[in-house]
This record gives sequence, C-alpha cells and structure tokens, in this order.
Amino acid sequence: MLFWTVRKENKFCDIKSINIDEFYHSQVGFDDNSDEARRFESICTKLYESMHGKPRVAGHYLIYLFLLVDSLLNEYVQGWESHMAVKLNEFEKRRHEAAEANKNRRETEHKRYYSEYGQWTQTRSDDANTIRRRHAFFTEEMLKLLAPKKLDTKRAFTDLDKKTVFFRDMELCQFCKMNGSDHKILWEECEIHHVTPHADGGATSIENAALVHRDCHPKSEADVETFRNWWQETRRLSTDPNGGSQSFPPPEGAKAKFEYRGQSHFGEIRDGRLVLSGSHEGIVCNSFSEASRAVTDTARNGWRDWQLLLPGEEDWILADEWRKRG
Repeated sequence: MLFWTVRKENKFCDIKSINIDEFYHSQVGFDDNSDEARRFESICTKLYESMHGKPRVAGHYLIYLFLLVDSLLNEYVQGWESHMAVKLNEFEKRRHEAAEANKNRRETEHKRYYSEYGQWTQTRSDDANTIRRRHAFFTEEMLKLLAPKKLDTKRAFTDLDKKTVFFRDMELCQFCKMNGSDHKILWEECEIHHVTPHADGGATSIENAALVHRDCHPKSEADVETFRNWWQETRRLSTDPNGGSQSFPPPEGAKAKFEYRGQSHFGEIRDGRLVLSGSHEGIVCNSFSEASRAVTDTARNGWRDWQLLLPGEEDWILADEWRKRG
C-alpha cells in the first residue's frame, strides 16, 4: 500500500487496519502482470538477494528498505546490494546507541537516530506523518552509509534525492518559510535548490538541498545569499538542544486532538492554554504533557501525543513537528 501511494501519489498514507481493508477492496481487480506488479516483484527479488542468509530484518526496516530499493534500482550503479545488510546493521547499532544515550541522559553524536527514528517506531507508528518522518531520516542516513554511485554524475538531483528532501522538509517551501509563512507544495510544483550554488562548488547532495516552490526558487545573487545564511543558521539551531524549537502555546484558536486507546480527545488553544472538550470538558492545561496526563492519568511527552490543526490550515500535524519548524 505504501509502495503504491508513494509511486502514484508521492505521499504516505495511514496503515491502520481500516485503511488496509479499504485499499484491499479498491484493488481487487489489480493486474498482476502490470508494470507495478513486475516492479514490486523485482524489488522483492533484489531485497532477497541482498538480505538472504543475514539476520532477520525488523518490520519497520523492511518497509523503508523496500522504498529505498525502489529508487536505487534505476538511478544508481549496481553494487550497493552487497553492502546493504552491513550498512543496515550499522544503522541499527547507531539507533541502539542513541536509545541508550537518551535513556541514560547522556550525549551522543547519533542522537538523531533516536529523536528522528527510534522513538517513532514506538508511538503512532501507523500514522502517515510518522511514517514519512522515519522514511526521510532512514533514506538520508542509509544513502550516507551505502554511498552508492549515481548513474548520472551531472548537477541534477536524482528522483530519490528529490523525494527525500520533499519528505524531509515536510512538503513546505523553505523560501516561504524563511519569509515567515508555511506554503505546502504539490509534488509536480516543487524544485530542489542548491543551498550553496553548484557553480560555487556546492555539492549535489541532500545536505546541500532545500525544497522550494518553482515560483519561489531563489535566482538573484542577493536572494541566494540571504537564503543560504538563513538555512545554515536554521540547521545550526536544529542541532543545538537548546535552540530551534517553538514553545507552548501554539497560535490562538489552534485545534488539538489526541487518539488514545481507540478514542479521540479534543481541545483548543484559548488565551495561551489548551482547553479540553468532550469527556474532559473544561479542563485547562498549560502544556501538552499536562493534557496527556489529564486524558491517560500517566506521565507522557504530550508533544508526541497531540496533533494540531493551525488556523487557516487544512492538514493536522503532530505538535512536535510544529515545534521543530522553529
């Protein structure tokens, strides 16, 4: 289902039971001789050849390996297959180290393996936004570890590069973000900007790439330099544990919801606090964690529980994603 939606619609989908049932019924007439079916089979074969005889692969890794191989098949020189199992093991070691460091409250150079991947295998793991977030990080890191050679060594970004940046930047135009607005981009209208221009020695790499709308793509020397300075400062703050984060509360009037044990709980930001509704009508909370305690009667990180619908927006986002926008 993820393979289909990513290829056909360039987006991720919820993989809850109800969604899988709906997908099944919509595909009962699927042609098993179609291009998609043959592509699916070839990816399965390639993964089997790469991982046969190696340690068992966890379910969440299999999802992202499958989507990664789908992109590697056409755009990179063959040879990466023989290294896949070893590099996946390296990824897992880093994830484990990051989890231990988080548990023991110590620093590690691999802390993003917990904050951007590990913790998201434990909560809301069947949610489209969570899947997208894990996928973007997994793909970016595995490309670093595998270091596959591109078939086209010119300045153009590959389709895999483009998709990785598209999902990593949450489908938001970064030039608009620099100017204080969140402008969501459709796949067919997006472009990838070299933060440091290719003509100035900037690499055609994910680390030097930013998602922009084709009408916003910086062109003038002044715009390019302004954007580069903003981008570098934003990235510096995002790696600083004390910087780059928005704090509670979100904008006035923002809606909030939290799904817990099959029930949905709602609230709204009023006068700088989260006011709950429904079965918890009238409870006023000064943080998302306080709201989570009110609902579950347990201590939780509310940033990772609650979703937000911001004023003027159409899509719900995880509160933690809003916070990381900076």
